[in-house]
Amino acid sequence: MFNITKTTSLLTGYWLATLTVIGISLITELLTPWLPHTSLLLLFMAGIVFISAKTALGPAIFASALSFTVFNFFFTEPFFTLDITHRHDFATLLLFISVSLITGNLASKMRLAIADSKQALDRQHRFFLLVRK
Repeated sequence: MFNITKTTSLLTGYWLATLTVIGISLITELLTPWLPHTSLLLLFMAGIVFISAKTALGPAIFASALSFTVFNFFFTEPFFTLDITHRHDFATLLLFISVSLITGNLASKMRLAIADSKQALDRQHRFFLLVRK
């Protein structure tokens, strides 16, 4: 549905990343009373994996940095600042940015490998049809 192809503008990937992070932020705000804020980071991680699987590595890194900033600004104390006062929040955010960059890179590579495999399969199919004729 949201598959970004090479012919689509790279800006589309960045817009999709931005809209995904905004949507996850709204969902996170709704779930804040019921879940601890460190568990809510998994929603942002899922968004980064989604962006990585559907776009290129650049939008995935952008989504990771934007998610880190949004989570720090809106969901950690002191709220509405980029300060980190608690050591465990610093460690959590540092782990989040590391894991999201690694996961984003792996998902992006997987998407490229799948595209290459499909292209190779298509070539083999065309060659098979040519040989049959």
